[in-house]
This record gives sequence, structure tokens and C-alpha cells, in this order.
Amino acid sequence: MDTRLIWDDDKKGFTRIFSEEKIEKVNPIEYYKKVELEKRALGLRDILYAQNPFLTSLLDDNFFEKKAKDILGDFFDQFEKIEVPQNFLKLLETTKKSVQVKLLKGQSLNPDQLMALIFKSYEDFGMVYSRYLFEKIKQWN
Repeated sequence: MDTRLIWDDDKKGFTRIFSEEKIEKVNPIEYYKKVELEKRALGLRDILYAQNPFLTSLLDDNFFEKKAKDILGDFFDQFEKIEVPQNFLKLLETTKKSVQVKLLKGQSLNPDQLMALIFKSYEDFGMVYSRYLFEKIKQWN
């Protein structure tokens, strides 16, 4: 995961940016657990650094990772309990476009249901996770 700091104009604070160009054929559960742990550990380091840069320099990555694990706890277990609408699960079982269109008509997912669907697609159907980012640049004349 790439990370970058963008300092405020007064140099008293900053924003941390996280990005990844391409994720390809991974276990989504392990991927999201790893990414969230890294983000939380860096966030904790950033918060402490803003309050006490010297103390932060004395602590290693293991300290922040352990604290992040404590904070996350069983956060990802909640997605096993979230019910995914049946039409989305049926969607994973068919390859016929006409059936897929019919199953999706009028359906929606909230973000938690989407994450639960991604996890279920791996656990129940063995589907791996990929994500690609694209940007279309328009030329101005």
C-alpha cells in the first residue's frame, strides 16, 4: 500500500493519503484485514506524532500494530452476520446475462452488505478479489 503525507499550509498538521493501483486475485478477507490493520497502525502513529514527536520516535512498528489489532478486535466478524439479499447470492451461481439482469432489477446493497457479499463470494464460491483503478484524462483545447 502506498501512503503519502500532505502537509497543511501552516505545517502544523497533515492528511495521510492511502492508495493502491492494482489488487489482483487475492483472498478479500485477508486483504482487507491487512489493509485496515496497516491504516489503523499508521493512524495511531500519526496521532501520537502530532502530540509528541519524540515519544513516537521511541516506539517501533510492532507497538502500533499491536494497538491497532486491539482496536480492530473482531471488527471483520460482523460481516459474517450481515445478511446479503438472496438475489446477489444467486447472481454468483449463474453465467446467463438475461438471468443476471433479472436478478439485479430493483436491487441495492449498502456498503456493509457489499463487503459481506465480497467475503461470502470468497468463502462460499472460492472467488478471489481484484480491483483496478482507471482514470480517463480529457484533453482540453
